[in-house]
Amino acid sequence: LHTAEAIAARHNLTVQADKALREVNYGQWEGLGDAELLRDWAQHWQRRVADPLNVAPPDGESYADLWRRLQPVWEVIGERHRGQSVAIVGHNGSLRILLCHLLGAPLGNARHIRLMNTSISCVEYEDSTMEASSARYVISSINDTCHLAGI
Repeated sequence: LHTAEAIAARHNLTVQADKALREVNYGQWEGLGDAELLRDWAQHWQRRVADPLNVAPPDGESYADLWRRLQPVWEVIGERHRGQSVAIVGHNGSLRILLCHLLGAPLGNARHIRLMNTSISCVEYEDSTMEASSARYVISSINDTCHLAGI
């Protein structure tokens, strides 16, 4: 939210927060480090690492659960802002899931995408005709951090 507010202030815009864009819910694992996970939840953690798409932390979300939450808001943003520039500010997990979807990669591969804090990934929507089947997303950059040079 702080990053979104900084971007919005620079461009004289207001932030439109949406709970659906929050990070994946780690449930009972929220705030735990590797040592605690391996000590108290080793088998469950190993299942999660092997299949993050389908295995959720206790009282948390799998990647499939996260995508079910993200997909509707992603579609609304696209419909509402066709032809406009939009900045979507989110957390590592939710943005990686979105990028997997746009790349056509299995959502379970989200951990294969590295996103640094404040990095920028650019997605362009191309709609050459009015037919939905001809529309596509083109990713022009992922994890761009050039704006941090010299800081």
